[in-house]
Amino acid sequence: MHRRAGSQREWVQAVTDGGLYAVSEMREWQEECGHGVVQRPVAGWQTTLEQRGFVGCARHFIECVQNQTVP
Repeated sequence: MHRRAGSQREWVQAVTDGGLYAVSEMREWQEECGHGVVQRPVAGWQTTLEQRGFVGCARHFIECVQNQTVP
């Protein structure tokens, strides 16, 4: 995300010896390897917060507080 440039797009890309990996908008996965391009569809039943990982983060934080452990 680059707010000063006016962009709201969230995107990260990794290049490895094994392939090219990209995550867009914190929910769309694309993998490009020797066997082609693989795109994993977003589960239609998941909420936006769950798709973006916020539910898991909040759940983990609450468990750490309850168990008095470091995240």
